[in-house]
Amino acid sequence: AHLVFNIIGVIWVLLLFNTFISAIDLLTQQIEDNSPFTEKLAIPVALSLFHTTFNLTNTLLLIGFVSVIRRIAEKVIPEPIAKAEKIEQPHFLDETSLEYPQTAIKSLHDESLRLFEKTTFKVLSHGLNVHREELESDENLKEILTDTDHIKINIDKVYYHKMKNIYSSIIEYATRAQKQSELNEDEIRSIHMILCADRKMVDLVKNMQRLHKNLKQYIHSENEHIRNEYNKLRKMILKILRVIRKSRTGTSWEEFSDKYMTMFTNIEQSDVLLNGTIDKLVREHLITNQMATSLMNDSATAMLIAQELVETSSLLYWQRECCSEEQTNVQAEIS
Repeated sequence: AHLVFNIIGVIWVLLLFNTFISAIDLLTQQIEDNSPFTEKLAIPVALSLFHTTFNLTNTLLLIGFVSVIRRIAEKVIPEPIAKAEKIEQPHFLDETSLEYPQTAIKSLHDESLRLFEKTTFKVLSHGLNVHREELESDENLKEILTDTDHIKINIDKVYYHKMKNIYSSIIEYATRAQKQSELNEDEIRSIHMILCADRKMVDLVKNMQRLHKNLKQYIHSENEHIRNEYNKLRKMILKILRVIRKSRTGTSWEEFSDKYMTMFTNIEQSDVLLNGTIDKLVREHLITNQMATSLMNDSATAMLIAQELVETSSLLYWQRECCSEEQTNVQAEIS
């Protein structure tokens, strides 16, 4: 647009060059009492007047043609079309599986497992600033947590492109499965457990989004005390993720629940509000009040993520109700 403005200005000035120069000469004589054609000292003034007069006159002439200049600029350099992000599509929710309740439930279960193991695990690991390869390795968590390289993740974007459509498709598919077939109580219960797991996955992602903002800030803080507390929250969730990854196949519910009963006993004791950590850090002026508020809220969010991880995995891997009798003890520890 600036180029077009100047080109048009140069064209009309060249067409009226002699007349324009004469006008500048007269104007210079009015100001300096000398002509730039006869007195060298008047030349700088004449040049300034020429440049200023040119721009003012050109602006006045073209101010009514702004829309024309805009169209020329847009035609020469069109606005780039942003590449649309691919929306994740379901892999297992096919029409043929709807013919029978068993195959429909299997499709729902497989799609939910894929959502859990692919998208949810990615959000949780990257949200905790850990590469998924590190999470699934046997590397010591303490060593992993010392890595300060920031892993970029836009959780909102991942949810919209990788999760939202899958979640909606699962709900729609489950509704159709229940309408098209006569389901018995066990089959209805299985579908409800799968939908419950999917809802918890959405909650997991949203809770991780809440935690991620402060976690990203404080794990790189110069204050070692707040840094250490947030690393403890990371370690707590990473431990559970690792146990889930290792226990998801070939492990009985009894073994699974025993592991988590022990783990959640430790998690409950690590609550920064209940164990006096916050009080100590603030009283000794080791962290600011703002840090203390963030840590209290994020500690509660981290514990909620841990609870939802247990419940989701129990629903998907062991087909256990979130509040079934077998989980009573685990739920008590979580609460």
